[in-house]
Amino acid sequence: MALKSFFNETIKKMLGFRGIRLQLKAYTLDEFRELREPFLAALCKGNGSEIVDMMRTRMDAWLDPSSQPPRTSSA
Repeated sequence: MALKSFFNETIKKMLGFRGIRLQLKAYTLDEFRELREPFLAALCKGNGSEIVDMMRTRMDAWLDPSSQPPRTSSA
C-alpha cells in the first residue's frame, strides 16, 4: 500500500497527466517491478539525475523484499 501511494504521488507531482497510464498499470508488487524502468525513464525526461536517483533508491527499497520500506519524510 505504501509503494502504491509513493508511486501515485510521485507520478502526480512529477509527471502529471503524462503518467496516468503508469498509475493504472500497477497493483501488485510484480507489476511495480515491471514498471520500474518505464517509470524511471519517464522521470528522466523532465527531471534531473539527482531526483531520478533519489526516486530509484526509494522505489528499490520497496521492491527489494529483503530491505525495510523507506520512511517518509514530513519535511
